[in-house]
Amino acid sequence: MRIPEKPRYAYACQKSAEFLLDSGSNTLPLNILHAAKKYKWALTPYSQLAAEHHVTIGEVCGAFQSYDGYTVFHSGNYCIAYNDSRQFICNKKRIYFTLLHEFGHIYLHHFTDFDQTMLNRNGLSGREYQVLEEEANCFARNVAAPPTLIQHLQDYDLTRLSELFNLSFTAAKTRLYTLHRDAKYFLPEQNLNLSDRFDQFLNGMECEQCGRYFVSPGSNFCVFCGSKRIRHSRQIKGLPAGIRLNADKQAVKCVKCGNAQINPSDPHCRFCGTALYNDCAPTVCDVNGAPLLQLPCSKGAHLDGYMRYCPYCGNETTFLQEHLLTT
Repeated sequence: MRIPEKPRYAYACQKSAEFLLDSGSNTLPLNILHAAKKYKWALTPYSQLAAEHHVTIGEVCGAFQSYDGYTVFHSGNYCIAYNDSRQFICNKKRIYFTLLHEFGHIYLHHFTDFDQTMLNRNGLSGREYQVLEEEANCFARNVAAPPTLIQHLQDYDLTRLSELFNLSFTAAKTRLYTLHRDAKYFLPEQNLNLSDRFDQFLNGMECEQCGRYFVSPGSNFCVFCGSKRIRHSRQIKGLPAGIRLNADKQAVKCVKCGNAQINPSDPHCRFCGTALYNDCAPTVCDVNGAPLLQLPCSKGAHLDGYMRYCPYCGNETTFLQEHLLTT
């Protein structure tokens, strides 16, 4: 097969999503060492090659005709060499993108799909080389910062994107410039799967008052103590089990009486009246605990089984008011 006339952006974007989902990662930046180990791709710094062959790193760059990195394909095995000289070690974001770029060359089958298998300027014409470079760059930026995640965050500040996704300022600027073009190439199911996989990365929150961690998009309040002192947390942590719910966020059985004969239309247990959904609840009650005012927030969404307070308005939840949450 011949190298295409133009970069296959749709192919590169869809393969980037496939790679990211297959990697098993649920947070970003991607763990390069884990990914390389999973696919059995060797990583070798230029300094190691220079020491082994008694040459300078500059001479290694000249031999590979690449200042950043280079991939060697031999007998079905891949070895990625990358520049770890002092100026590069001080810019780890550049090394990160270089390695993702080389991952792209491999994952896009640049070494095996084409008649011209030597990926260097001697084996390819200038146009052919540039086409493959564009595809690898497209793959790299979409693995580093998938459009659907950026669009979910609704944060287009270059400095914050650079820090969040481990991109240099220049790479972050290119990411934003190509965002809408790349976004249209992803399959709908890929976007859904990416959003689901990176749910905690996108929506993880930590309370500065009680120190608890929870996951809820658009949160304004801590779901454990009701405090407004919450912040995003990109560190993935475990969540409390809470009350077991089904896919519709209805309790699979009554917490109080153990009744498991529950219909999807049942908001309360048919035997004891206990709530089966954890909802934003009125907080103004009489002396007997009965609500005086029906003041749930406008979100109207059923909440997770461990939440004591509504993440949107700070009201108590039905499970808390009915003393169903014990831990």
